[in-house]
Amino acid sequence: MENNKGVTLIELLLAIGITAILISIVLIVLNPGTHLSVVRDAERREEVELIISAILQYAVDHEGKLPPGIPIDRAKEICLMHEEGCDGVSLDLLVGGPYLKEIPIDPLWEEESGTHYFIMQSMNGEITVSAPDAEGAEEIQVTR
Repeated sequence: MENNKGVTLIELLLAIGITAILISIVLIVLNPGTHLSVVRDAERREEVELIISAILQYAVDHEGKLPPGIPIDRAKEICLMHEEGCDGVSLDLLVGGPYLKEIPIDPLWEEESGTHYFIMQSMNGEITVSAPDAEGAEEIQVTR
């Protein structure tokens, strides 16, 4: 009688299945696209907080007055620095002093106008800054 030391079809299929499962797990864990979107959303959160903090500090320094042009109950896009013909809100007066070094821009925004961050105030004076292009489950929004 001969002893065959070969691999059976079942053993081969089992090895391929286990390898496929392990590769899937590694791809899910190491998916760079997911990690990059988390990093970009963290940057958006930080920039939204930075904008709203600068506006509130400006108000403290100017007897409670907000920068001009922030719309009530209707969000408008924040303009780029020195943007000509901007239909949104200019926060240029916050740049260069103690408030902002520059106007933040959404990490994926590639247009030549606007920042793709939006701002508004409520009837009771609360300021909301938002980043509608968040890649997570919901829009990034801060109200104070």
